[in-house]
Amino acid sequence: MKRIVIQVGIALLLVLGLVYGGFKVYQQLPKEKDSMATTTVRKGDFVVRAFTRGELRAVRSATLTAPNLFGQTQITFLAPLGAFAREKDLIAAYDDTAVLSRVVESQIELDKIHQQLLKARADLQLSANKDEVDLLEARFGVRTAELQMKRNELISAIDARKNELTLEEAKRRLERLQSDVQSKREQAEAQIRVLGEQRRKALIQLNRDKARVLEAKSLAPISGLMAVKQNYAAGGRFGSEVPDLREGDEISPGSPVVEVLDLSELEVVAKVSEVDRANLRVGQNVKVRLDALPGHVFDGKVKSLSSTASSNVMSGDPSKKFDVMFSIDMQALLKATGASPEEIRQVEETARRNREKTSSGAAAPGGRRGGPNGGGMAGGGGMAGGGMMAAAGGAPFGSAGGSGANAAAGGGFAAGGSGGGNGQTRGARGQSGNNSAGGAQAGGRSAGGGFANMSAEDRQKMQAAMQKALNGRNLQDLSQEERRQIFSQLQGQMPGAGAGRRRQNGTDSDAALEAGPTKNSYGFTIEELKAATPPPPPGKGSSFEILLRPGLLADVEILVDEIKDAITIPMQAVFDRDGKSIVFVKTAAGFEAREVTAAKRTESTMVIASGLKPGEVLALSDPFAVKKPSAAPEKQQAAPAALPGGTR
Repeated sequence: MKRIVIQVGIALLLVLGLVYGGFKVYQQLPKEKDSMATTTVRKGDFVVRAFTRGELRAVRSATLTAPNLFGQTQITFLAPLGAFAREKDLIAAYDDTAVLSRVVESQIELDKIHQQLLKARADLQLSANKDEVDLLEARFGVRTAELQMKRNELISAIDARKNELTLEEAKRRLERLQSDVQSKREQAEAQIRVLGEQRRKALIQLNRDKARVLEAKSLAPISGLMAVKQNYAAGGRFGSEVPDLREGDEISPGSPVVEVLDLSELEVVAKVSEVDRANLRVGQNVKVRLDALPGHVFDGKVKSLSSTASSNVMSGDPSKKFDVMFSIDMQALLKATGASPEEIRQVEETARRNREKTSSGAAAPGGRRGGPNGGGMAGGGGMAGGGMMAAAGGAPFGSAGGSGANAAAGGGFAAGGSGGGNGQTRGARGQSGNNSAGGAQAGGRSAGGGFANMSAEDRQKMQAAMQKALNGRNLQDLSQEERRQIFSQLQGQMPGAGAGRRRQNGTDSDAALEAGPTKNSYGFTIEELKAATPPPPPGKGSSFEILLRPGLLADVEILVDEIKDAITIPMQAVFDRDGKSIVFVKTAAGFEAREVTAAKRTESTMVIASGLKPGEVLALSDPFAVKKPSAAPEKQQAAPAALPGGTR
C-alpha cells in the first residue's frame, strides 16, 4: 500500500512539473511575440544641432601661372613647398634666354628702322632746299618775263609776241615745278610716315618682348602659404601619384605653378545633408573644433550655403550633399596657436591689406576667388571682388576687348576673381595688339582692371550707373548689341575717360611708348623685381604660421535652434506612408498607427507639433511588417531533380 502511495505521489509530481513547464512556456510565448524595440516620447528643452566635418581653407588665394615666353618654358627657380611668403617675395623664375635674344633682335631692328627714318628726313630736307632754289629761279624767270612785257608798247609786234610767249612759258614752268616739288615732298613725307609706322611697330614689338622679360619672375602678390601645383604633364601610369612641379621642369604658358594661400583669414568648408540644409541659414552660430588643436572650441558663423547639392562618387558616399562655408574666430584661433598680441595685430593688418586689394581688383590675378565678397563662389568678372560687372552677372565686354588698342578699355572690365580668374587671361591678351606700349599696363591684370584706379566713391557711381542702365534687367539676357551700347555709355561716364582717349592719340601715348614697360602684369615694377628675394624655408616662421595649414580637419557643431518644452522622438520611430509621417503607438491591444506633424527635424530627432503626448511608447520598427519566407531552401531541394542537359 505504501509503495502505491509513493508511485502515485511521484506521478503527481511529474504531472505538476509538466503543467508548470507548459505554463512557463505558454507565459513566454507572448513575450517573444511582443519583443520589439521601443522608445518613449519625451518632453523638455531641446537644442537643435547639426553636425558636420570639414576642413580649413584660405578665404583668399592667388594662383601664379607660367608666363608666355614663346612656348614651353623651364622653371629655373621655385620656392620650397610650404614656405610662408611675404608680399613681393620671389616665388618662381623661368628661363628667359629666348626672350632676351628676341629683345636684342627687336632692338637691332628698331635701330635699323630709326637710321632709315633719319636718312629719309635728311634726304627730304636736302631735296626741299634744292627745290626751293629751283622755285626761286622759276619765279625769277617769271618776274623777268613780266618786266619784258612792259616794253611791248615800245617794240615791234613780233618782239612783243615773243615776250608774251616767254612769260607764258615761264609761268607754265613755275607751275610744273611747283607741282613736281609738291609731289616729291608728299612722296617723301609718305615714306617718312611709313618708316615712322614701321619704327612704331618695331618699338611695340620691343616693348612686348621687354614686357615678357618682366614676366620671367613671379612675385607673391599677397602674403601667404606656398602650395606648389602638381605636374600633370609629367605623365605616369594610371593610379600612380602625380609629382609636384620642381626646378628644371618644362611647363606650358598659362599653366598654374604656385598658389599663395592667405592664412590671415581662414574658413571651414564642409557638406551637410538635405535635412540639415533645410534648418540652416546664413549667420547662425557654430562651434568649431580642430583635430590639430584638441581641447579648444572656436566660435564661428554660417558664412554661405550652396543652393544645389552634389555628390562625390569617388568618396564612396553616393548621396548628394550641400556645400556650406563657416567663418571662424581668427583671434581665438591665433591665440590657441600661441601667437602673441603683436603677431595677431600683424595678421589682422595683413588680412585688411589683402581684403582691400581683393575688393579693388588689384590682388592676385587668376586667384581661386576674389575674396570673401568677390566673384566666383562669390566672384565673377567686372570690378574685381564682386564689383559692378559681377553684380550684373559677369563682364562679356571684357572678353570682347581683350586685345589691341582696346585692351585697356576692354580687358580692364574683365578684371576680377576666379571665379573671377578670367581677369588674368584678359589682361594677358592686353599685351598683344597695337597699343601694348606699356605691355602689361594695357592689360586687364596690370592694375586690377579698368576700375582699379577709381576711388570708392567713383566705383559706387559706376555701380549706380550700371544698375540704371540695366533698369532691372539681367545682363546675361541682353543681346550683344544691347550690351555694347550699355558698355559704351558706361565707358563714356568713367572718370577721365575723355582724357584717356586724348592720351591714346596724343603725345602722352607716344611718350609711354618710348619709355617702354615699367611694370609686369601683376603690377610689380622693375625695381621690385630686381630686389625680390626668396621666402624663408618652411619651419622658420612663427608658430602659428607652422600650425595653421589649409586642409586641417575640423568638426563643426551648428546651433540651429533652441525649443522650450519640446516633444521629441527619434527619427527611427517615424515611417513614411503615402507622404505622411506615421508612428506606431503601443496600446493595451497592441500597436496602432498614428499620423504626426513635425515642427522641426534633424537627421536623428523630430520635434512633434501634434499627434503625440509625453510618455507614450513608440515602436522603432514596423510591427505590422510581414516577413516573406525565403524560397531559397525549396529551390535548393528541387535542384537535384534536374537531369544533366535535360529539363524539369
